[in-house]
Amino acid sequence: MDRVRQIEMAVRAADAGSFAKAAASLNVTPSAVSHAITDLEKRFHVTLFYRTTRQLKLTEDGEEFAQSGEGVQRLAVEPFPDRRIGRAGRAIRQHDHALAARPRLHR
Repeated sequence: MDRVRQIEMAVRAADAGSFAKAAASLNVTPSAVSHAITDLEKRFHVTLFYRTTRQLKLTEDGEEFAQSGEGVQRLAVEPFPDRRIGRAGRAIRQHDHALAARPRLHR
């Protein structure tokens, strides 16, 4: 499973407060969500959630990860939010501050 999908599962679980609710919203099994989160925890050597049979709560690391994960999800969907695609298919900056701020050379 790709890392972005695992991050999506972790963020959904954090938002939903439940692996089962996250799984339902993603059309996967609760076990798939649990395994994805366990893989992330092992990969990054952190505990993202405090788990009990009745409650799922983010750890401090989990809160930081969830916030970062939301940003990763946004970038995965729209990697260049400050650009739009023109009719010719090329990227056009909507606000190119770098060119506007660059001093002009006079000859």
